[in-house]
Amino acid sequence: MDERELAALRKVAEFVANSECILEVKIVSEIDQLALKALEQELAFDQRLRTIWFLPAENDVGVSIVRAESGGEVQLSVATELQLKDVEKIAKQCKSDGFANRTNDKRFVSPMNWNFWFIGKKRLRRIPPKSVYNTATLRRRKKLPAYRFFANFDVWSSVEEPKVFIVHGRADSGKRTEIVHYMLENAHKNNHSCRMLYVMQEEVEILATAVHICEERDEPIGETIGYKLNINAQVGEMNNVVFCTTQTLIFSMLGSSFREVVGKLSHLIVDCGDRALGDMDLVLSLVKKVLNNCAAMKLVLLSSRDENPSPFEEFFGGAQVLRIPCGKPSVNGNPNEPHGVEYFYLDSILENICTHQPIQIMKGQLPTIDNALKLVADLQLKHSSNTHNQNVTNIMDMLLERCWLVDDVTPFTAVLLQFLEYNKHMVDYQHSETRMNALMIACAKGFVDVVESLLVMGANPYLVGRRSLQAMDWCSEGRNNPCWQKMNDAYQAYTDKDARKSLLCQTYHKMYNPFVVDQKLVVQIVQHICANFAPGKILVMMPDFCDILECYDLLRRCKFGRRKTIQFVICNRMLTEHELIESLLVPTSGSSNLYVVLLVAQTLLESVMSLTSIDYVVDTGLVAHPTGDFAKGICFDRSCLATPQRSRFLMWLAQRKCFMLYTKDYLNDEPVKPLIKAAGNMVALDTVLKALSCRTDSDGLPALEYLLSTLFSSCPIGIATSLQTLLQIGAIETPLNLPTSLGFLLVHLGIDIHLGKALLYSILFRCLDPVITIVAALTVGDPFIEPLNQAEEKEIMQLKVSLHHRTYSDCMVLLRLYQNWSQWKMEGIDRKMVQSHRLKPGAMEAISNVRVELMSLLRLLGIVKCGREQNTDKLNLNAGNWHMVKGCLAAGFYPQVAMANYQQKQLTANCGTETFKPHPQSVAQVDNLPTKWVIYHKKQDHKLKVPQDGQKVQAQLIHNTVISDVTFMLMCGIDRIDSLSTGNMLTRNCSTGKEPVDFVIDRKYLFQLPREMFDAVLFIRRNLGQLFKDFTHNLLKTMESKESQVLIKYIGNVLHAEDRSLMASSLHVDTRPKIKNLLPMGVFWNYTFDMFTLP
Repeated sequence: MDERELAALRKVAEFVANSECILEVKIVSEIDQLALKALEQELAFDQRLRTIWFLPAENDVGVSIVRAESGGEVQLSVATELQLKDVEKIAKQCKSDGFANRTNDKRFVSPMNWNFWFIGKKRLRRIPPKSVYNTATLRRRKKLPAYRFFANFDVWSSVEEPKVFIVHGRADSGKRTEIVHYMLENAHKNNHSCRMLYVMQEEVEILATAVHICEERDEPIGETIGYKLNINAQVGEMNNVVFCTTQTLIFSMLGSSFREVVGKLSHLIVDCGDRALGDMDLVLSLVKKVLNNCAAMKLVLLSSRDENPSPFEEFFGGAQVLRIPCGKPSVNGNPNEPHGVEYFYLDSILENICTHQPIQIMKGQLPTIDNALKLVADLQLKHSSNTHNQNVTNIMDMLLERCWLVDDVTPFTAVLLQFLEYNKHMVDYQHSETRMNALMIACAKGFVDVVESLLVMGANPYLVGRRSLQAMDWCSEGRNNPCWQKMNDAYQAYTDKDARKSLLCQTYHKMYNPFVVDQKLVVQIVQHICANFAPGKILVMMPDFCDILECYDLLRRCKFGRRKTIQFVICNRMLTEHELIESLLVPTSGSSNLYVVLLVAQTLLESVMSLTSIDYVVDTGLVAHPTGDFAKGICFDRSCLATPQRSRFLMWLAQRKCFMLYTKDYLNDEPVKPLIKAAGNMVALDTVLKALSCRTDSDGLPALEYLLSTLFSSCPIGIATSLQTLLQIGAIETPLNLPTSLGFLLVHLGIDIHLGKALLYSILFRCLDPVITIVAALTVGDPFIEPLNQAEEKEIMQLKVSLHHRTYSDCMVLLRLYQNWSQWKMEGIDRKMVQSHRLKPGAMEAISNVRVELMSLLRLLGIVKCGREQNTDKLNLNAGNWHMVKGCLAAGFYPQVAMANYQQKQLTANCGTETFKPHPQSVAQVDNLPTKWVIYHKKQDHKLKVPQDGQKVQAQLIHNTVISDVTFMLMCGIDRIDSLSTGNMLTRNCSTGKEPVDFVIDRKYLFQLPREMFDAVLFIRRNLGQLFKDFTHNLLKTMESKESQVLIKYIGNVLHAEDRSLMASSLHVDTRPKIKNLLPMGVFWNYTFDMFTLP
């Protein structure tokens, strides 16, 4: 044994143990095995170094010195030990290779089938039929800018030459439909074969566009025009154009039949909408590779973004760019520049339309009062909420404390003032304990420039804090202080009419959050239009489907909303296929006496087919936040606000009146200094997995280089991290990082990777229904209305506590919530529950529909059977057992796991290098946890750029579930392909066979168990890992094997025994929901019940 090498290894071990931020050190050289074994024996008995492990390097050269997360000595209940002893007896009786059924290594095959284009003799060589348009259709089309643009012979002839051309046109140009019309007409005229594939992002967009084209051609869907979605399709051998989603395109590229189809296509059209180049990187990279292999095919990119030069032009070298000019709207109103349209910003709306009580009071007193700021201070005291939700409170308190504790002006200028530029409604926020606001602190510090900036933002010097002190009372030297003088003169800035209008807007935003849709004001505006102006189309822009349905519900319950002259049209991402096919999004003809109210989500604006004839526009100026709100009510950037370009486009659309629920300075295009930190390194796992699934042998690049060339907007560190995670969960395998059968299954499920894996485990464990409900709920998003103040937070938490039944699981809350709602829905009284539980309108229906769609997808994949061979009862034999459901969630969510630090009341990961807090609305708060392990759906950070010194607001874990040590040991981290034979566990080589066994799971988590208990855990992990691998290759055959049923039964017994001892109860999940059909999410949403409840 080399003593020097032993001493060196000991030094490295001590270095890793004493370093807070270093978790692993790799030694890439040969190591003396005797020295290594001697050191391992030392580490086993040294409590200080017990968490340091020497593990084989993943590249088989050298070792990795790892600091493991200590799970400690596992304390098992008597009942759990008895169940594990039964397993240990079985383990001794079985062969060394276990009893999991072995199957062949045949991988999962994509169910996407394109053979419909190979039926018949012509085989992809069909000339489009001639189309005869009626007079009304032609008249309508001729008004579209795209019609006039493509009708130009010179433009159209130039389109025929290049291999790639890019068409830029606004949402009202009609480019989506006209490009299809002209290509079909051109092919028929020249007697050319035409087979086109048209790729769009959303299924709603596809259905709306396909239905509209077929209506204009006077043809049924499925003849010339077809569509192929993830589940449903209307296609046939006669199709000249087939619409599909980007998801369908990616799935199709995995199958063999699609490769022949691509080689025969005449055109591939990809609609990028208003998405940036980086948001389409995977699809465009795959399309580019397809284009290089198809000499005859032409690529058409459609974009609504007005960028010059086009970023797509640089990506596709040599592409020809076509720009459709803006059309001139027809003038329906009285002459008034421009185009006879009147524009009403927030100040005019508040002054002439708004009937909110505090605004009415302010309008009544403003003309006669001398000091308007004192009036505003009184109104804020009486009508504003004195509290904010916990996340807003924590962030604002942190920012104010930094300003108070530091004598320098930097905390103001570097962070707070920039933050308030985005959140001027928070300028008067008072600290939750001291009641100090930013103006008071700036006065106390004597920062004159800061005081001036705050006053410009709308800070009110007359608000009172503790002991009735105002900001001016914090000025030293009283009236002689420059800060006091500026505040004393502040009211004089609001003496003229325009300034008081501005003050009215400031006050409104302080009382009604600008980042939440004011539904009552929207209703008042629509009512104002219907009462005072001529009939026409009213376009109301909303962020997302819940906002649309809430507004729709309020409108139709008003007296004017029940008039026969009012018609509603809804366009949101949750519309069902049946709703879109049965009725077009916008009626193409109708009475001139109708008010048609179009409620549209921002991302689907181009799906509205009558944009050139919109009479009135009501723009909320808000969009759906892409990653969710860390703190509802504040914004760290413009991501929850519509772009000024979109607002100007809506102003252009309005033919008569345009109502904008924001001030004029909203349209300011001046760049604002970024306030948030750069995005994290992690790249979405499903994106990386999709890219790997489409990788071909011809690429010839290592996985990392291939991904960097395909996902060109991602960073190398992020991709490498995602690859490591996919390897951990068994979705890819070394050395080539190819997707496993599990990986292909997860891609086809089309949901988040961890949710898809949990769903697959629930099929194996026969508890499908509760897990599919949880997965659907997490896919849709939080069904509760985000609270804006502490009273609302308290109310929601009380509801959640009553639903989780001492499981300390937010997933159980979602499950119980849906089960209760479905019963109320069947009885026709669900509105009461939605209101009493503070649920978002339409959220529960959306969850129900996602459940139905997931079940349809499982049927398509051959997992769920119907008819005589129906197997839903078999798949739900354990649906009533929460411990089985929780085990599936643990297996799927791993490695999204954290450990409780009870002393510091926080959750930690990676040996304490990462710290988190449970979300304030989570039932799994650290103080109440019965065990230390928590699995989570996602983590969320506020991303605010704050210097590291002093207090900071931690990232939070959302939708958490508590699991026990036993659940962790049996279910987490068992699917890594290259370590199935060991159950992904490693032990020290110093065991004599009698003392407790130290072992690490997934090279990361350290536990200790008695030998016989360890043998039982090892047996379960080895066999369950192999069983799940076999299951992903042949799902139904593996489930039917007797051995798999026995193993799952033993696992269930162990989990049940441990749950009973920890939770002091045996929870039974209620009966399965009975809603099996898609529920309407458009104009018939909740329609039957509302007929009997209208006032």
